[in-house]
Amino acid sequence: MNDFRATVSKLDTASLVKLFELGRDTDLRSPEATQEALEHLLSLPIEYALNQLPRELAEKLRRRAVALDVASRAGKAGINTFGELLTHSHPPLEMLKFAKDFAKAAIANGKTIWPRSVCDVLNYASYAAALLRRGDRIGTLTEADLRTGFQKLAARPWVTTEMKVLFEQAVGQLATVGGATKPAES
Repeated sequence: MNDFRATVSKLDTASLVKLFELGRDTDLRSPEATQEALEHLLSLPIEYALNQLPRELAEKLRRRAVALDVASRAGKAGINTFGELLTHSHPPLEMLKFAKDFAKAAIANGKTIWPRSVCDVLNYASYAAALLRRGDRIGTLTEADLRTGFQKLAARPWVTTEMKVLFEQAVGQLATVGGATKPAES
């Protein structure tokens, strides 16, 4: 133990800060591993995705899904996965709200199998799909926040082509109509 203390005491403050930040939300995955995590989340049946979450979080989201009638709407639209939802020509708005809530809850929890950056994609992609395919807003992010998020995520090398196109189109939608859509309650 004395060797450890001696080593740590020799580190400068900047090095110690970096050391402690490693334990936080810093994701050290390779771009390929992050892309695999994103593809996994988008291809997994939504119920299976819920099963991958910590129990309390999954139960909270299941209650939200019931309140939004997600299962019925998914069945009627033929949607089983988040990927199918985000690429659907007319996705149910309530399902997009649920996807946004799922992503935000996973980010806030911080203890899921998906890194924050992957959950960010699901969150912003839900906003983008609602904007493009429903002409609606599903949350409280401002036009500037949406534009910044869409552009940032579209520029990441590990984001799938489908999601990049979705983000780029959403930026275009914001530019052409100034994001003039109905703001959502949540």
